[in-house]
Amino acid sequence: MCGPRRQTARIPEDATVDQVDDYHGTKVADPYRWLEDLDSLRPLRGQGPERRDVRLPQENPRARQDRQRLTKLWDYEKFGLPGKEANRYFYTRNAGLQNQAVLY
Repeated sequence: MCGPRRQTARIPEDATVDQVDDYHGTKVADPYRWLEDLDSLRPLRGQGPERRDVRLPQENPRARQDRQRLTKLWDYEKFGLPGKEANRYFYTRNAGLQNQAVLY
């Protein structure tokens, strides 16, 4: 077999929480809910030293350069395809870095 060996990601058992949601009477356990919080600085215990050395994006000069480059690439005017509804024509427009297009 060619190439490097693939390693499977493993979440340590001690990284779970007692989160249970009630959906219309059905209880659903969600022990990894804390992983959804992208701003959390909670460390993943049991991970190797490569996990502990990761810097936050704002502290990482390469991440800052990548963000600036992507921002420059994404900053252009975009138009959606026009469509007709009830004798009127509509289209969407995004000036560049807007979160979503505006309907005209």
